Amino acid sequence: MMTKSCPKCGSEMPAGSTVCVNCGANADAKPDVDNSAEISRLFGKEDENIVVNSEELSAKDIAAFESGSAIEFSHGGTSAELSESAMESIAEMDGMKFENILPPESDASEFDDDNDGIILKHGVTEMHGYKMPGKLKQAILTVFVFLLAFSFGFGTHYFLSQGIYGGYTNSTAIEAVKFITEVEIPEDREFKAVEIYVKRGADRTECIVFGVIIAGANDYTQTYYHLVIDNKEPISSDSITRPFNQALHDELAGSSDAAKRMEAATMSGRHDSFLRTVAEINSGRANWQKADVEHVNRGLI
Repeated sequence: MMTKSCPKCGSEMPAGSTVCVNCGANADAKPDVDNSAEISRLFGKEDENIVVNSEELSAKDIAAFESGSAIEFSHGGTSAELSESAMESIAEMDGMKFENILPPESDASEFDDDNDGIILKHGVTEMHGYKMPGKLKQAILTVFVFLLAFSFGFGTHYFLSQGIYGGYTNSTAIEAVKFITEVEIPEDREFKAVEIYVKRGADRTECIVFGVIIAGANDYTQTYYHLVIDNKEPISSDSITRPFNQALHDELAGSSDAAKRMEAATMSGRHDSFLRTVAEINSGRANWQKADVEHVNRGLI
């Protein structure tokens, strides 16, 4: 008499039995398959229990489970088949063109933004260097040009005042003071320069000397001299203008002698020239250079 195994516990059941005497399971019940150990070994997970329904396995697979053997899960290894709708979906995906799914490429110029330096190009964000606005560039350039012009002007002024003309100014001042001391100052008195200004021209050089005539400890007189020097000739008495004497001028101007009246007119003209020169110096006009008085006085010793 043939026997069969219980689908639940595997015990032998006599032929014709409908219930297992060992576990009470129905003889027609489908077996419970526990392949968790094999699956855990396959995936390296021993703490998960996976239950596979017998509907997914073939008779060969079920027999392997019952004997404790492992099942090889591969294509065609089981009797399970995909539904027609699933197969149609897979076929549709296989023929799908992915360029229709991806967003269309955009022109990079549509996303250019010079203000923040970010450009979106072909779906990729590119970081570009900061681009300075035009107005800011213009302002910086203007400031730079101004500073350059100022530096050039200052350098030129310093070069003219202390460089090319510096030596000439001091040497002319020393020569003028020596001449004034020898020609205009009595031997019992001393002349000391306080301020000296020199203006060099193409044909002549002007020099104004402000100073004091010292007669004693507390006896001194303030004075000035205006010299117009021919650059090709040494200083002469005709080149010097002395302090204006109003009383002498009025006396000469009221004389019946034409020569004296002419002398008064010359005095007045030279005095007016001196006043114009002082006005030029006070206004800061170019070419008037201030001599180093300390250097000049040391040169006279």
